[in-house]
Amino acid sequence: MDEEVKLLGSWLSPMSRRVEVGLKLKGVSFEFSDLDVFFSKPPELLQYNPVHKKIPVLIHHGKPIAESLIILEYIDETWADSGIRLLPKDPYERAMARFWAKFFDDKCSLPLWMSCWTEGDKQQQILAESKLNLTTMEGALKGKKFFGGDEIGIVDIIVFCSVYWAEIAQEVVGVNVINEEKHPVLCKWMKETVDSNVLKDYMPPREKLFCHFQTYKDAIAALMTARGGRKQEEKERRREEEKEETPPRPPPESAGPPPDAGVSPDHHPTLEFRADHHLRPEVTPDHQLTLEGGRKQEEKERRREEEKEETPPRPPPESAGPPPDAGVSPDHHPTLEFRADHHLRPGVTPDHQLTLEFCRTTA
Repeated sequence: MDEEVKLLGSWLSPMSRRVEVGLKLKGVSFEFSDLDVFFSKPPELLQYNPVHKKIPVLIHHGKPIAESLIILEYIDETWADSGIRLLPKDPYERAMARFWAKFFDDKCSLPLWMSCWTEGDKQQQILAESKLNLTTMEGALKGKKFFGGDEIGIVDIIVFCSVYWAEIAQEVVGVNVINEEKHPVLCKWMKETVDSNVLKDYMPPREKLFCHFQTYKDAIAALMTARGGRKQEEKERRREEEKEETPPRPPPESAGPPPDAGVSPDHHPTLEFRADHHLRPEVTPDHQLTLEGGRKQEEKERRREEEKEETPPRPPPESAGPPPDAGVSPDHHPTLEFRADHHLRPGVTPDHQLTLEFCRTTA
């Protein structure tokens, strides 16, 4: 299996170095194809990664896998019983490792590198972004030996490779991106990892990288500036596309005018509070909700009046008959009927009413 593994990369690429480290920590033998990809795209790269046209590309059994994070996961799963685990076994810890690996790639990797090769206001903006995101990464490292806990893992590999490159680049160009004052936790972790030789032996010599950056720093700076400009244009283009694709919000069907400032809600019981209604600056939400309460009360009263008007009068029973006298058994007056819905005259008690009815019936 091992003899069929090939890596397309470059000794100058920290992304390519991630995969090299992963393969070596797993004890996997592989063929390394060192490509010059910074100013051209070799045919072999275009053949195996025609979509992104980037390194690294891992070729296993003739099948290519691109993107360094995806490759590292593939290596960990394919050679699960070899070397160390790159991803934790516990599902939650594995999910957290993926989260921080992606966070670093999305938020830290490129700004960290670009901050070494840009100038002026753009550089200051990128430096501020790098500092903020690296501080966030430090939060995932506090209280631990490695990002993965007691053992090195996938997050340690990707962060170490990028920071190793950035420390040498900032020394060449004279920019202070990472230091103990700004990032004490990250610098301490970096020093201990270097001293432990866990990853240092898999890195290119500092002197070799330093000489390369010193020789080609103008060309690298121009390339990074152009790349940063393209990325900024791409962001602006996406914002414009999102604006065009987002349909305008239709106005509410019956919003009604906002209430006047300083007017008692009781004077405006018909005003309605709407979740999407824009209050005038001087009207607070509490006032608006009070108006809504008045409007709801008026609506209830209106419905009661409508129900009274719509309800037809109840017809009298066919053989209602007068109710029996109080204290007289209904058996003695079979023609008398007591009605629960009998309406009393005002000021007449039930006993008086029954007595009157009995007198009229027996008269």
